Amino acid sequence: MDVVGPVAPADVDELRRRLTADVALAQRVHLLGRRPPTRAWEHASGAWCGLLLLADTPAFAEAMPSKLGEYLACGLPVITTDLRRQAAVVRDSGAGVVVPAGGDESVGEAVAQVLRDWSGSADGRERLDTCAQAAVKHAAAARRERSVYEDFAHAVAALL
Repeated sequence: MDVVGPVAPADVDELRRRLTADVALAQRVHLLGRRPPTRAWEHASGAWCGLLLLADTPAFAEAMPSKLGEYLACGLPVITTDLRRQAAVVRDSGAGVVVPAGGDESVGEAVAQVLRDWSGSADGRERLDTCAQAAVKHAAAARRERSVYEDFAHAVAALL
């Protein structure tokens, strides 16, 4: 597992403690820290899913993280916490699984169950493949749609 970007300050010490205590775990988890976008996405080419695990806080409750669109554009199935906007995209597109936004260990347990399901049987791998195909389809449809940014650019150009 490659973790690109920061780990929440409140969780860093516990994560490092667990990695230090379990050599096998430390060999499978790589904390890469912040990376420039092009470097960060080099890691996506070998990934088989993207995690979007945000807590249900005022800052994230209505967020639409750019990472969600980036995962879908890469054809990565997504596991996201149940926050309204991002969960709606994942549910509507069929491009992943929504887990409860509990903000506790139940989130990790739910994610682990999805990962076990996707990797544990031919049926699970088929569900993973179906999510990946849905991600690609959603991203292709999104590229064909006009965005509010395009509309804004056209409005500014018309004023000039």
